Amino acid sequence: MQEQIKPGLHAQVQRKLYILSDEEEKILQKFGNEWFVTRLDGLKIGDRSEYKYALIKAPKNYQELFNFERELIIIFSDYESFQPRSTDAIDAVSDQIQDLRIDKICSVMLSKDDKIEEKIRNYLKESQESQVIVPISYSEILNNYSDSYFLRNKFKTNFYTRDLFDFQSPLKKDLYFFGRTDIINKIVNRHFSNENSGLFGLRKTGKTSVIFGIQRALDKIGANSILISCDDPSFQQRRWNKCLHYIIVEIDKKYKLNLPLQKEDKYTEENASQLFAEEICKIYHIFKEKSILIIFDEIERITFNISSVTHWEKKFDFIFFWQTLRANFQKLNNLHII
Repeated sequence: MQEQIKPGLHAQVQRKLYILSDEEEKILQKFGNEWFVTRLDGLKIGDRSEYKYALIKAPKNYQELFNFERELIIIFSDYESFQPRSTDAIDAVSDQIQDLRIDKICSVMLSKDDKIEEKIRNYLKESQESQVIVPISYSEILNNYSDSYFLRNKFKTNFYTRDLFDFQSPLKKDLYFFGRTDIINKIVNRHFSNENSGLFGLRKTGKTSVIFGIQRALDKIGANSILISCDDPSFQQRRWNKCLHYIIVEIDKKYKLNLPLQKEDKYTEENASQLFAEEICKIYHIFKEKSILIIFDEIERITFNISSVTHWEKKFDFIFFWQTLRANFQKLNNLHII
């Protein structure tokens, strides 16, 4: 049977109320009338920025309205003017608490700045992948005496007006990455099984978001990968042999290897494949014989009969490029491709 959450303040929270100002204590009591406040503490970021924060747990009515199952973070920002860097406090608290305990989609920002709602709205426009932030000024919550739905309406206004799936660009964070974890795990496992993979789909179906997710997954476990955007003119405009050099340089830059690499003009059509193999081997040994995943995005940009660049569309660059990668994959067994 699911635990019934009742509004109120945890005993440990009551013992720490002294860290709050009189105004902040009254505000927390208002939350305690509708939520269960589980934690209260102070937080310091850097040398100057100090905040107080609380964790709140939703009772049944809020759970049903917003599907809140985990605890939400409340940040008290007692600065007269809100600055976007105050949102760092949310991340700082989240880093301190167990992942499974904190709701990653929504937090509350309490501020002395009466323009907090407008400023948060502008901030979220610029930071599209940020979580939902419910902004409330000290004055408006303290001066609310008659509206018993004040807090609930604040959540409705800020939660339901945000389309969690309306992203025009590929997702670079995990926060709003829904429903693709199985695909990521499958491709990562294929990589560790020495297999190549292909990811196909219609436009705007989330392929690039999956690719970013694969990179994040590999980075977290210290595996090696490089993302090559084939629609980048600096890659697409190069001939196939120069593109091989480009890949080596990108790996060197990402991992700050500072290797004495061959110059691009040495990568002629005759010896590009051999030089690529030699330099990949050097990198492989530096990586302590851990394999390397090369991820190509927007591959149609370098595909015959499709590319807008003549040497990919009508000449043999596409064949020679993939022939080289395939030959090195078979020979080295340390190079995998998506």
